[in-house]
Amino acid sequence: MPSFLLDTTIRRFLQARNWSIEHATKSLKETVKWRRQYRPEKICWEDIAEKEYECRRAYITDYFDAKGRCVLVTKPTIKAKVSGKEVIKHFVYILESLAIKSADEKEEHVTWLLDCKGWAISNTPLSITRESMHIIQNYYPGIIAVAILSNTPRIFQSFWKIAKHFLEAKLHEKVMFVYTNNPESQRIVSEMFDLDKLETAF
Repeated sequence: MPSFLLDTTIRRFLQARNWSIEHATKSLKETVKWRRQYRPEKICWEDIAEKEYECRRAYITDYFDAKGRCVLVTKPTIKAKVSGKEVIKHFVYILESLAIKSADEKEEHVTWLLDCKGWAISNTPLSITRESMHIIQNYYPGIIAVAILSNTPRIFQSFWKIAKHFLEAKLHEKVMFVYTNNPESQRIVSEMFDLDKLETAF
């Protein structure tokens, strides 16, 4: 896999595994096995079911954050029209695109924004959340710099108590909660983004 096993990929896995050669090697071997079976590099836009609708739920923006990082937006409040398998395929397609975009970066290069206003448990099956987190942490480690959950309702707290157990400590530390009516949240967001480009939801 010459297009995948680059020096930057190996560095990313080493950083994500605290520079442990043993753990990074094991993780890379598992990822290579998964890539041979799943073939993420072969997924193209035409393969995405309900692509126009799904693109409203998750997409890479045409702007960057203040540090020049790619921005991934997901809207878990929009219920998928496709199967869980298709949701995961679209997510992998996006992660693969982000991995390619950040192939030359030495640090994590993606800011992940989640619009959670109006969230309900029926919008986000736990099984999809668990599989998504597994894929990010195991097969695309070292990509996410920060994950910002915006305007989570009170009911989300119960879901989060379960979902956070799917996260490794390193990714858990990168999660932030912000609220549009909170001055401290407004300060954080205004420092991280050009507000003229940022979606109004955030």
